[in-house]
Amino acid sequence: MNNKRTLEQDYKNLKRLETPDLWSRIEKDLNERPDRRQNASGQDLLSPNPPARRRHALSPTSRIPRPAASRIAAAAAAGVILITAAAPWKKPGPLSGHSASRENAVITAETTMASADRDAEGQAGQAQETMAFQEEDQAAAFGPSSQAETPPAGRPGVVSYSQLSLTDHAPLTVPAQARTMPEDAQYFSQDMLKGTELLCQATVIEARLETDQDGVPWAVSYQILLDQIYYSQDYVDASSYLTVTAPIIEAQSDPGAQSHVLYQLQPGASYLLPLTRRDQNWHLLCAFAPQVRITADGEYLFHSGYTTLVNHQTAIVIGSQEGANDYYYDKMLLRDDDGFLGDFIALTKTSLQ
Repeated sequence: MNNKRTLEQDYKNLKRLETPDLWSRIEKDLNERPDRRQNASGQDLLSPNPPARRRHALSPTSRIPRPAASRIAAAAAAGVILITAAAPWKKPGPLSGHSASRENAVITAETTMASADRDAEGQAGQAQETMAFQEEDQAAAFGPSSQAETPPAGRPGVVSYSQLSLTDHAPLTVPAQARTMPEDAQYFSQDMLKGTELLCQATVIEARLETDQDGVPWAVSYQILLDQIYYSQDYVDASSYLTVTAPIIEAQSDPGAQSHVLYQLQPGASYLLPLTRRDQNWHLLCAFAPQVRITADGEYLFHSGYTTLVNHQTAIVIGSQEGANDYYYDKMLLRDDDGFLGDFIALTKTSLQ
C-alpha cells in the first residue's frame, strides 16, 4: 500500500516538472505601470502587498490553484475599472499585445459615452433656451402695448382689440356745459337684467347729443334698427326703428384735451341690447358699462361682469383705455361659439323670473 502511494506521488511530481512555465512567459511580456498601479506613496493599488512580494507570490515555485487565480484576476480587473472611473482620464502609455487593445477599447468606450453625455446636455440646454425665448416672444406679442400678431380670434387665449373686425367712428365730444353723470353712478350686475323689457339685436344708425330748451346737452340719443327680438314685454314691430336714450358719461382725458362720451354705441355696429322703458322712452338698461357687441365675423365682445357667460372657449381681449375712468378696458372678453346667444337669452329670462 505504501509502495502504491509512493508511486503515485512520484508520478505527480514528474508531471509537475514537465508542465510549461507559463507564469514566466506571462510576466516577461507585462510592463510595469507605476502611474496606474501605485498611489503617491508608492503603494500598489491592486494588492495590499508591495510589488516585490506580489512577483514572488506569482512565481512558478509557489503555484496557486486555478480557481484562486481566477478570483485574483477578476479582482484586479475590477480594481482597474474603479480606478479608471474615479480618476481623471489620462492618456495611456504604450502597452503590448492584448493588454494594449483592451486598454484602448475601454478608453474609446469611455470617451464616446462622455461625448454623448455632453451632446445630450448641450441639446437639452439649447431646447430649454429655445422654449424660454418662445415664451418671451409670446408674452411680448400678447402684451397690452404690442401690435404683434396674436392667435386667431375665437380661440381660447389672448386677442388684441385691433384684430377684431370692428369699424369704429370717432366718439361724440362732450361740451364743457353738458350735464354728465359719473361713471360710478351705477355698477353693473347680472341681477340688473331682471329689469329688461326688450331684448334685441340691433344696428346703430345714428348717435347724437340731445339738448334741452336752453341748448345744454343732457343725454345721448341713438337711433337703432331692430334686427331680431328675443324677448319683449309688449308688442314691438320687428324691423322697426327705435330711439334709445342714455346719460352722458364723460371719459376723463388729459388736461387740455377734448373729452368724449365713454362707452358710446358706434354707428354701423350691431349689439345685443337689453332695454327698459321709462316715460314712454326706451333707455339702455345699464349705460355705465360696455354693451355686448357683435363683430363683422359674428363674434361676441362682452365684459367680465357677465360671469355666467364665461366658458372654456372665452378669450381675453387686450385693448387701451378710453379714458382714465375706463374701468372695463382690461376686462373685455370674446366668444365666437354658437352657444353664446342662447346663453345670453337664457341668462336674461332666468333673471326675469
